[in-house]
Amino acid sequence: MAESDAFDLDKFDVRPLAQEGVDMELLDPSGAGTGVILIVRGYDSQAYKDVVEAQLRRRTAQLPRKPTEEESRMEFYSENAALLAGWKGRPLTRGGKPVEYSQPNAAQLLQDYDYILEQVRRFAGNRRNFLPGSATS
Repeated sequence: MAESDAFDLDKFDVRPLAQEGVDMELLDPSGAGTGVILIVRGYDSQAYKDVVEAQLRRRTAQLPRKPTEEESRMEFYSENAALLAGWKGRPLTRGGKPVEYSQPNAAQLLQDYDYILEQVRRFAGNRRNFLPGSATS
């Protein structure tokens, strides 16, 4: 078999960019650009996997007790916050005060604004966004 006939897996390794994060402009609910750039990780990122695994270990340690609805909700937003590596561009504010990037702030944003959560999850789930040479981070 000729080397040119081979399928080179490394050409399609999304993990490095999924971990680093890729720039995504946040759209407002009307679909207009905001100038806010979210740095989004992919579901293949180690940061995301680490959060999911930590939650699984915590749940396993608590067996046979099931998590409460509130615990499950907090896990969901924490897990999705791991998809955000930061933000830049136009500053985010709430009540006139800047919102600096942190995992707790990211989780709160995703909890409070469904349209942001939806965009982050959709972007993170599209592996094409993390192909080598396809992203501008």
